[in-house]
Amino acid sequence: MKFKVGDEGQRYEVRFIDSNGKESIAGWTDDKNGKPFVESINKHPICHSPKVIDREFVNRWPNEKKTTS
Repeated sequence: MKFKVGDEGQRYEVRFIDSNGKESIAGWTDDKNGKPFVESINKHPICHSPKVIDREFVNRWPNEKKTTS
């Protein structure tokens, strides 16, 4: 799987809610539990609600199409 952002091979995306209430991306990982991203978000005093998205089944953005190599 290959995405435009240069994160080839990283199946899972970790997102969180920032201090402005906006959903942001923490990063990408091969770990389905999102460690250490989730641990860091849970310890952060302002950011919260981490979630791990399996990008094998969901596009990052509604209008973005997956590219293949």
